[in-house]
Amino acid sequence: MEQRAYKDTRITTELGRYLYTLRDRRLLEDIAQEVGVSKSTWSRLERGIGHADLPTLITLHQYTNLPYNELMAMVEHDYLRQWETQGCQT
Repeated sequence: MEQRAYKDTRITTELGRYLYTLRDRRLLEDIAQEVGVSKSTWSRLERGIGHADLPTLITLHQYTNLPYNELMAMVEHDYLRQWETQGCQT
């Protein structure tokens, strides 16, 4: 199955873009149920609002088969980017 290309410029995080692409053309309710997270959790993560807790990251890792270090690299990048945009320096 070919995944849709990322087009939504409102999505500002790497994890959000990945989840948006992963969802493809499925309804939010369907993918959230399939993965095993709430609809609001999927929506928040896809839009880059808030951060995933460890149980959610593990669930995403198990569903996607994405290597855990790659998933965590996305999360780390998002944290650092948010931190830097709030006026902090690395």
